[in-house]
Amino acid sequence: MASASKRKKIRHKVVEILKDAAIPGVGSDVFPGRSISHEDKELPVINVFTRSEDVDRYMETPKTYKRNLQVEIEIQTTHDTDPQLLDEMDELSQAVEDVMERGGDLYEMMVKEENCELINDFELGSTLYDTEGAGSNPLGSARLVYNIEYYTNEERKVIPDNLKTIGNTWEANENKDGDAKDEIKFQ
Repeated sequence: MASASKRKKIRHKVVEILKDAAIPGVGSDVFPGRSISHEDKELPVINVFTRSEDVDRYMETPKTYKRNLQVEIEIQTTHDTDPQLLDEMDELSQAVEDVMERGGDLYEMMVKEENCELINDFELGSTLYDTEGAGSNPLGSARLVYNIEYYTNEERKVIPDNLKTIGNTWEANENKDGDAKDEIKFQ
């Protein structure tokens, strides 16, 4: 399975978990991506997207990569005043953390899938708060960055479809007497 497919599965699973949790104030307003614009009256909303992924060689044969995917969960909200906005950002961030710590279906993905765990581990890596606007109805965002570790195997076809016979000769000595010959025929 290609790594992009696993990234997609992970991202969509995080969206599904947060939608199913129906966080108060947000409900099912959880979206895969960050380019969706929202009107102030639609807030609060949650956007889930991937930003980066570190990749290291884990094993040579079969070629396996250890990947650390950063999934960002961005909460966008607005409120009448700055103090109320900050309080709401804190409450919503904590609600998201609580849902993610329970893990639910994310833990179920930590099982073998095609000889490779879909997810090996996940944890909260950082949180970033930002506000914009002054006076009434300031906007705020809280980004929770989760590090999700998983592995991928290189897919390669070892035996070509048209292979019919494999042969090998073993040289027993310099005179080539007593050589052994092996032959395997595929049907």
